[in-house]
Amino acid sequence: MDSITEDYLKCKEGDKEAVIRLYNSMRNILLNVAFNVNGNLNDAEDIVHDVFVKVIQEEDEEKVKNAKLYLIRMTRNRAIDYLRKRKKEFDIDKSEVIIQADSSEESVSFLFTNNLINRLPQPEAEIVRLRVVGELNFREIADVLNISVANSFRLYKKGIRQLKIIFLGQGEEK
Repeated sequence: MDSITEDYLKCKEGDKEAVIRLYNSMRNILLNVAFNVNGNLNDAEDIVHDVFVKVIQEEDEEKVKNAKLYLIRMTRNRAIDYLRKRKKEFDIDKSEVIIQADSSEESVSFLFTNNLINRLPQPEAEIVRLRVVGELNFREIADVLNISVANSFRLYKKGIRQLKIIFLGQGEEK
């Protein structure tokens, strides 16, 4: 059993130290997942906090075998629900979202990476984030997104090709 799943199970038993370890190990991955869905860093932070509150307070309906994958799927679903709720309240235009970074190196790196990845079409951006930031394999990505393994690999390769074009300035992304 991996350390993330161990900490997850300890969280369910009320181990506060495990909650901190789990949060620290999964925070950036889950932030990227939530940000990819709704395009707002503040909302992404709220979503990640909501996920951890749920982890601490609620009992699982099923036995969790891979907590990393489970938390990513939970975060993605929560972000989609949050976006649907917000769209009902406001007419959101993702192109008008402005992210303000603090001066920390982690935030600047997060924003730089997301600025490049945001220029990709949504499916490729989500897969690149799950693969690079989330460190998921293609089977896990396929499970999270309910697509085939071959399709997750194909979209990842397409996204990486487009990122190279964007980063090296060899033309516009397709």
